[in-house]
Amino acid sequence: MIKKSKRLLIYGIVFLCLVGMAVAYMRNNALPFIIFNTIQFYFAGDPAEGVGYVPVNDDDFTVSILASGFNAPTRVVLAPDSAHLLVTQLTGEVLALSRDNGVWNNTPRLVGKIETSVPGFPPEELGLVGMVFASDYEDTGNVFFLYTYKNSDGGVENRVSIVSLKERFGSLVFATEPQKIFTANVPGNFSHQITDGIGVEVEGKSHLLFLIGEGFDATRAQDLALEGGKVMLIQVDGSNPLGMRPYPKHPKIQAVGIRNAYTMAQNQYDTRKRVLIGDTGPDTNDRIMYAPLFLENRISGTPLNLSWDGSVDSLKRAIRDPFETAIKDIVLTRLPKTETFVGLSVHPGGGVIPPSTAKEQSVLALVFGKTGSKKNSPGKALWLGQLKQVSHQPKITFTPIIIRSPEVEGSIGNPIGLTVDSQTGDIFFADILEGRVYVVSPK
Repeated sequence: MIKKSKRLLIYGIVFLCLVGMAVAYMRNNALPFIIFNTIQFYFAGDPAEGVGYVPVNDDDFTVSILASGFNAPTRVVLAPDSAHLLVTQLTGEVLALSRDNGVWNNTPRLVGKIETSVPGFPPEELGLVGMVFASDYEDTGNVFFLYTYKNSDGGVENRVSIVSLKERFGSLVFATEPQKIFTANVPGNFSHQITDGIGVEVEGKSHLLFLIGEGFDATRAQDLALEGGKVMLIQVDGSNPLGMRPYPKHPKIQAVGIRNAYTMAQNQYDTRKRVLIGDTGPDTNDRIMYAPLFLENRISGTPLNLSWDGSVDSLKRAIRDPFETAIKDIVLTRLPKTETFVGLSVHPGGGVIPPSTAKEQSVLALVFGKTGSKKNSPGKALWLGQLKQVSHQPKITFTPIIIRSPEVEGSIGNPIGLTVDSQTGDIFFADILEGRVYVVSPK
C-alpha cells in the first residue's frame, strides 16, 4: 500500500510538471526550454579541472589553456592590431588579454560592460554573444556589440550597440558609452538570436552585416516585414544601408531564410568575397552555407533566399547561386544530426595547415555539441577542411583536429567562439562552461 501511494505521488508530481510546462508553453513558448536547460545543466556535473581539449594527433598541434576564470564566455575576437584578445561574457562584460613582446598576459582586464538585464546561463542563453570590429576601426575605434536585452516588461529585444575603444595602460577600454543603434522589430526568445556579424564597407562608409536567426517561429524567416531569420545590413548609426538593395521596401534585409545561426565569416581569399554562415536547429541538417552576398567587392543587390521555412525539406533543398548558374547548391555541409557550428574562420595556413590561396582555402569550424552533456561527443571539437571547387561546385570535407580529452569524459564543457592570429597561425576559442580560453598552435 505504501509503495502504491509513493508511485501515485510520483505520477502526480510528473503530471503537474507536464501541465505546468504546457501552461507555460501557451503563455511563453520559451519557458519550458528554459526549465529544461536549467535542470539539465545542474544535473550535468562540474567542469573539468585539467585541460579539456587535446589534439587528435600530437605531432600536428599543441593545446593549452591561455586564461581561466571567465563567466560564460561567448565570443573570442583578436583585435586588428593583434595585441589584444577580447572575450565577451553572456552577462555583458567585455574583457581583454594583452600581448607584449609575443607573450600573452593571462590575467583578463575589464574593457567595459554592455547592459543586458539578464542573469546569464543558466537558466537563459540571453545576453551578449557578438562583437564585431568596424571596417574603419583603426581610424575610429568603433566596435559593434550584438546582444539580447530583457526590457522592463519582461520582453526580449535583439539589439546592436556601438562603442569606441581606446588603449589605456596597455589594455583596451570603452572610450564612449555604449550607444544603441538597432532594435529588431521581432521579439527575441530565450535562446540567442542576434549573434554574429562582419564589419564591411559600402560606398566608402562603414556598415555592419549581421545575423538574426530564427529557430522558434520559422514563418518569420520568410516574412520580409519581420527582422527574424535574416541577414541584415545597417550603417554605424543604425540607418538604412547605402548601395543597391535586394529588397527595396525592406532595405536593411540582405538575405532571408536562416535558422538559429551563431557564426559567419567572410572568405577574404575568395575573389567573390563569399560569406560562410553556419545555422542550426534542434534536430538535423545543421548547415554551412557559402553565401554570395557580395558582387565584385560590392554588396549584392540581388535577393537571396537561404530556404528555411520550418520544414525539413527546406533544409535539404538546394540553394542555387544567383550569379553562377553552374553552382547548383551553395550549402557546403548538412549534418545528419545537430552539432551546432559556433565558430567559422579561414586560416591563412602554416605548419601542418595547408596555405590558403584563391583556389583553395583552409577552413576551421568549431562545433558546440549538446549543452550540459557530460559525453565528449557529438560535437565539442575543432574541425579543419579544405574548401575548393569541384566541377564548378564549392565543396568541403572536414576532419576533427582538436577533440575533448578522454581524461575529462564525465565533465561538462562546450567550446564556443573562434578566432585566428594570421601572424602566428595560433587558433583561439573559449569554453562557455569551463570559463576558459584555449590556444591551439599548429606545428
